[in-house]
Amino acid sequence: MDAWASQSMSAFGLPQFLRFLASLPEPDDVARALLLGPMATFDAGAVSLTRVVGGSLELHGTCGYTQGEIDGYWRVPLTVPTPFSRCVREGEVIIDEIEEVTTHFEVLQVDEPLWQGFMDRFGIGQVISAPIILQGTAIGAFGGITRSKRSWSSLDFAVLDGISSALGLWMTHPDSPSPRTDRLRRQDPGLLHLTERQQQILRLVETGKSNSSIALALGFSASTIKQELQRVMRSTGVSDRMQAAARARSLGLLTDPGAGQ
Repeated sequence: MDAWASQSMSAFGLPQFLRFLASLPEPDDVARALLLGPMATFDAGAVSLTRVVGGSLELHGTCGYTQGEIDGYWRVPLTVPTPFSRCVREGEVIIDEIEEVTTHFEVLQVDEPLWQGFMDRFGIGQVISAPIILQGTAIGAFGGITRSKRSWSSLDFAVLDGISSALGLWMTHPDSPSPRTDRLRRQDPGLLHLTERQQQILRLVETGKSNSSIALALGFSASTIKQELQRVMRSTGVSDRMQAAARARSLGLLTDPGAGQ
């Protein structure tokens, strides 16, 4: 996006953003336009876009976050309680006080230093979470972190609802680059996501099986089982395999086959 467009976004806010969206821009440019335009009204310091892919929310476009801040969150199962997944489930805009996020969403406590870093960098503001809606169905979420607190008016929520509907049309337009964008995809599962292999291992850990028994049951080497468990222990912030299984279960990261069907 060129300098003229950036200045225009800041000057005209929502109407200019909607005109820009009609040109079917790339997701990162959409996030940047949101940050410089209508979200600037709310004093946002960073913005992200996600889309529903299968049973997860996948990161789609960002502006204002560092690569390290988004690496662990590129894909999060909708079953895991986070601000974005909650707004998708409820289909409405939700505002959280940033200092209360890790208290209200236990799963985010595994990454508490990151959220403290947000407060150090942006200030004690708020977290905006809004669904992206198409024909009454939430197909994603957008939002960001503000630098300050505000009392939210009905007009503020109307602006976010307008953005939501426009993003829904952009994201699903047949000529939009949105469905084809995979810049933010990662090979690793992400902080708040377990692979199917890791879930299989943890379910067997819960039954009391040893690493060698798990390896035999699943057809992997014992070293592979050990490496997978070490990854899960690091992401859940615990020091042993049984704690990792219990922690993953309590956070909603570990589900049983067929659960929720």
